Amino acid sequence: MSKSMLLNFFPAVMESIHASNVGSFVFDELFFPDATAEACPEVSIPLLHLRSPCLLIHALWGIYIGFRGSLQFLAHDYPRWSAAFVAFGLMNVSAVCLHCLWPPLSEYETYPQAYPLFWTIDTYMTGLSSTCLFVASLETLIHQKLSKLFLCLQVMGAVAVAMFYGYGFTYPLELWYILPTLLPLPCLVVLGELLLLRRRSSKKEKTNPRPSSSSSAHNAWLASSTIVVMAGLWFGR
Repeated sequence: MSKSMLLNFFPAVMESIHASNVGSFVFDELFFPDATAEACPEVSIPLLHLRSPCLLIHALWGIYIGFRGSLQFLAHDYPRWSAAFVAFGLMNVSAVCLHCLWPPLSEYETYPQAYPLFWTIDTYMTGLSSTCLFVASLETLIHQKLSKLFLCLQVMGAVAVAMFYGYGFTYPLELWYILPTLLPLPCLVVLGELLLLRRRSSKKEKTNPRPSSSSSAHNAWLASSTIVVMAGLWFGR
């Protein structure tokens, strides 16, 4: 993400960061100095009315991963994983529109002002995908359904949307985008380690192999590898 994109996509969060001298220094001098923005301007193809073509390629790949992964998990009766992937696909659909196809913002516009509907889709679907990943991976680790936790998280997302459309507050949806992306990481790391251990142990079982165990291990490995690709696209955007 570029400096201008962050400033225009998360206006309330950026205002809070720049309210202190420390926040301004860290953001403007350490992470996003002006020299970097000048050296790496946004690439566009005027003939095709296209912005950020590299991002377009990644977003289209993300759409494919999202919807294909959703169908695969749905076929194996994993609704939380399926919801995480379809939300990821929809997030990338909105990214194509906001960051690649539609006209750039004017000097004083922000994304919530210029494109409120698709900004809502982008932010909400990002948080939805993250919370689904978090709950699904946690359920896989502890072998227990966490329906109440999942419901509480989704109520938070719905309240954030209501706050934006009811009162024009962007802060809740901005936090719904940012904070949930940190939740699944520890669970996915632990889950990945367990899956690797399971694969190694299954390879050592030369006698009387368990077809169902091998099949589930393979499906789990496929899921974890797809999640790694998804996370790379996600944070790369």
